[in-house]
Amino acid sequence: MLEIVRAALTAEYDVEREIGRGGMGIVYKATERELRRAVALKVLPPQLALGQQVVDRFKREAQMAAALDHPNIIPIYRVGQTGNLSYLAMKYVEGPSLDDVIATQGALPVTIVVTVLRAAASALAFAHEHGIVHRDIKPANILLDGDGRVIVTDFGVARAVENASMTTTGSVIGTPYFMSPEQCAGKVAGPQSDQYSLGVVAFQMLTGTVPFQAETLAAIIQHHFFTPAPDIRAARADLPSELVGIVNRMLSKDPDQRYGTTRELLSGIKAIRLPLSEPMTGESMLRNLAQGGTVAPVTTGELPPLADTMNIIAAHDALRRSSARSVRLRRQAVLLAALAALVGIALWMSGHPPATSRVQPAPAAASSRP
Repeated sequence: MLEIVRAALTAEYDVEREIGRGGMGIVYKATERELRRAVALKVLPPQLALGQQVVDRFKREAQMAAALDHPNIIPIYRVGQTGNLSYLAMKYVEGPSLDDVIATQGALPVTIVVTVLRAAASALAFAHEHGIVHRDIKPANILLDGDGRVIVTDFGVARAVENASMTTTGSVIGTPYFMSPEQCAGKVAGPQSDQYSLGVVAFQMLTGTVPFQAETLAAIIQHHFFTPAPDIRAARADLPSELVGIVNRMLSKDPDQRYGTTRELLSGIKAIRLPLSEPMTGESMLRNLAQGGTVAPVTTGELPPLADTMNIIAAHDALRRSSARSVRLRRQAVLLAALAALVGIALWMSGHPPATSRVQPAPAAASSRP
């Protein structure tokens, strides 16, 4: 694939190497020949870009994302098509992803977690206010540049290919560990879906693991539907109560129970009181991590085990059956009460006939005498 990309884009880019891969594309580091600047090229998998309609949609979504001018959103330089390759050129970020940081460090200090959440929520709030939902928020799509700045990437790509992927490969758009319940159900993802995914990212930063793990995709999805997220306080005793409340609200199963707007979520994150014991700010810690350093490891407790998904589903089905039976019984009780009322009214009326007006007999007609 690297040789195919090099041959297709050689006139404009010197493609160096692959730097990332996912279900929605392969990322290469390259140099733009004319401007001599480093770029990241995101190339759609050829098996997804089968129709002109998909390519056109990819271009539209990339153009919308390119219009997002925000310090925590990746700048997009260009979207193009060469042969059967559709690609976009983005700013190349010299630094690790949040995924890399968690893999190396495990659970992160509260100061770092809050700093990352502020920046990511700020990016999402700005995008949502401009009509763009990310749909694939996960640590691999949150980058740190050399100054420790948090940058969210891949806006618009999930929406651009979701229909094509479902129809051509049957695959799921998104990363199952970070998908919202509504995404798992195949519903349209709104801003609250991104909030849920960011909640999973927050949970992972705080505990070193995602809230729902299972051996099969079906089991992970069932957990997203039915299983309450484990209590993060079992793993971390140092968490501000405000942070715990925000994470739990983001992880609500019902989108209506999350934040009405992501701007509201951002306000809540900004109000969190950070611990005074940290010797460094979140920004300086992130800068250290971005430059290859480390921070003091965080000790975590053990999270409670997840309930068996089959038992959860059985209990859920039993509750639904019980609720349906209760509804039927209530309906029957209402009908019986109505019938009894009608019978009572009929009996009362039979003992109290309505008054009738007296009719005066007509006077006898006078007879005529001959």
